[in-house]
Amino acid sequence: MSETGALAHEYRLASELSETLNRALIGLKKAQLHTAGEDIDADDLRRARSSVAEIVESVSNAVRSHEGRGFPGISDIPPAVTSHILKRRRGQLPYYLKDLDELRVHLKGSELLSDGDIRLLDEIAGLIDAETAQVFRRLMRK
Repeated sequence: MSETGALAHEYRLASELSETLNRALIGLKKAQLHTAGEDIDADDLRRARSSVAEIVESVSNAVRSHEGRGFPGISDIPPAVTSHILKRRRGQLPYYLKDLDELRVHLKGSELLSDGDIRLLDEIAGLIDAETAQVFRRLMRK
């Protein structure tokens, strides 16, 4: 595969992940805020929570795998996102992983998410969005 083809593939994967996470996160936030006039369908909310829980689990697995604490394997999470998390959370990685695990449990349950949960999801979404934009810029330079 050519370098341009590889970048196009990387961009497609990153943009699909970003779109999935952002759509689900918007639905979760609407449900949290009980946006007036916008009822969120229970099935849509359940799918959004499940989708975000899977992404959070992928982030957790990618970080653990990179740290040698998990099983190596194919990850949906771009390596640059994992590297950024490892650099940013270097001294507090066990706490970060614990927060991810708790967030995943909250998403699989039915209780409201905490402000901390939402901040963590926003951080993950921001990292994935930034990586998607960076891959797009590299692709356009080719």
